[in-house]
Amino acid sequence: MAFVPWKDRVTSTPHRYKLTEVSADTYDLEAVPGSISEAGTPVNAENLNELIQRDGDDIKDTVVAFTEASTRANIATGESTATLFGKIKKYFTDLKTHAFTTPSAAQGTGTTSVPSDNLLKESSFARVYREATEISGITYPVALGVLCKALVDQNLLNTYMVIGCSAATETKVTGLPVIGAAAQTYGQLIIRVPGTSALRIDIEYTKHTGSGTADIKWIGDLNRGTTPWTVNWKQIIDDSTAQTISAIKTYSVSPLVPTTPSGAS
Repeated sequence: MAFVPWKDRVTSTPHRYKLTEVSADTYDLEAVPGSISEAGTPVNAENLNELIQRDGDDIKDTVVAFTEASTRANIATGESTATLFGKIKKYFTDLKTHAFTTPSAAQGTGTTSVPSDNLLKESSFARVYREATEISGITYPVALGVLCKALVDQNLLNTYMVIGCSAATETKVTGLPVIGAAAQTYGQLIIRVPGTSALRIDIEYTKHTGSGTADIKWIGDLNRGTTPWTVNWKQIIDDSTAQTISAIKTYSVSPLVPTTPSGAS
């Protein structure tokens, strides 16, 4: 709606009136304005209906003309409605699509969401799991092969899982390496799923002794031919460990026996 620019009536004799008797005790009162320099805005229903009521929801009918602000700036008290709406429009213009879509819908209060996971997918593992129970459907204790199959079934590409196995009684994950009959604990299980195929899983386990000289590492070979899947472990041997290995296979050869060539000499 258009805003009515109200103006005061300006006359040379604004308070002069003519009193005319029309009958006994009845008079007409007529203004004698003198010269009129400004007619003023008529006070009538048409003009008064243009005024916005100060209560209720009548403000909904207000039409505001504004121009988008050139730069983002906070709104401030005392600014015109056009200025306020111009600033607001600039903020909405600068918002990108991810501001209105998952996973960013809760980014104002969320602590586990980012505007886009493209950067993470391209530069690193998109998700690091610190416990196997973070995977849907997995509870402790869990067999290592079952855990790996869950990663594949849920297509959790670009996944890096680090599980600390800190005590023999913890039994978080079964199927860890053994020495003799004792399962290895006080260690760290790492499972890596690349971003290209969930079937190309890297598995390793490190037993930490705390001495700084006796840590042992294994590489896991995933066997998908069993139900459930199993992991065959291969221990990594260094020079110092190799010197203590027993039951090494040895081979012997017969001594060379010289022979006399036959035929004409």
